[in-house]
Amino acid sequence: MPAMPDLNALLSGAIGEGQRPDFKSEINLDDKESKASIVDDVVAFLNADGGQILVGVHEDRKSETVRLNPLTGNVDSFCLRLQDTLKSNIAPGPAQLTVDALPVDGGFILCIDLGVNTNKPYCNKITGRYLQRRGRKNEPLLPGELRALQETRSTLLDRLGVLSKEHRENLKTDGLLTLDCPELHISLLPLEHFNPQFPGFESRQGRYGRKGFVAPHGPFKAFERVAGGHEVFSVDMHGNPISRFFVGDDWLIHSVICHPIPFEKGEGRVNFKKMEAEIGTHLLNVRDFLNNESLHGPFAVEASVVNLHSRDHFMTLFPRTKTITMGRPTFAETFEPDRMTQSLLDRILQSSTYA
Repeated sequence: MPAMPDLNALLSGAIGEGQRPDFKSEINLDDKESKASIVDDVVAFLNADGGQILVGVHEDRKSETVRLNPLTGNVDSFCLRLQDTLKSNIAPGPAQLTVDALPVDGGFILCIDLGVNTNKPYCNKITGRYLQRRGRKNEPLLPGELRALQETRSTLLDRLGVLSKEHRENLKTDGLLTLDCPELHISLLPLEHFNPQFPGFESRQGRYGRKGFVAPHGPFKAFERVAGGHEVFSVDMHGNPISRFFVGDDWLIHSVICHPIPFEKGEGRVNFKKMEAEIGTHLLNVRDFLNNESLHGPFAVEASVVNLHSRDHFMTLFPRTKTITMGRPTFAETFEPDRMTQSLLDRILQSSTYA
């Protein structure tokens, strides 16, 4: 939970309005103008570097004094309604936005905490405004600034499409995955790809000693240097590589899992529960790896299951397609394993005869 403001520091004037803190005396979510105003404030912080908005605090700028104007009513209901109002009226939906209450004499004040949200630009869906916090003011994003933020997202998506295609073609050319079987490919490209100051995996201390995480089909070995990056493999009992996790020098991340769709031959069906557990575990470990390497997003993400018809039973179960894709690369503010797992399962199910 984000740190709540210190009331003594607040009332003594040690905390004042500025680039990160903002005060609002009151809000009325039943009034259209008041609701639009608080959404504007939040959008402005999201398009800057985050911060806190304190509701129930009044600052007299002439006297530079601060006093509390406590809110009243059901505190839990107020927090939930405000949070839902903000998230439903901002596009795209912010990943880091919380509303908490601080009890004070006569009621409570609210703290809207906005971490660093990177899926910019954010827009107030009520007014259509794109604002950014600058000092103590919310100012409109200039056309050039707005265009630059939108182009960053588009460029990241396009770049992943190119790099992912090249990497998969190289895998095929080099014969790294030798089994003729279905494969799940997951590609990620973080925004750090464009940051020349962000240290590469090559320069990280202990990179060779670190073990890769456990894949659905067995433990990875330690990372090894290969052309263009580092990789770890998981192998079957015959020594055939069946899973691979690659980290590029440019921070392209590519994961391959062979046999991603467990088929119960005796029962003639796909074991969807097992598939959900295995893919979910893999993606949770991918998230942990990203966090350990300080790759916090946003990300361009791409996923597909290929080579389905290499197995006769899958030709029957998936008669309409040899490849299941999630469509073009998507832009994600954070990497969310649960959501991605469910999206993959839904697409696989929709492509099968079970649908």
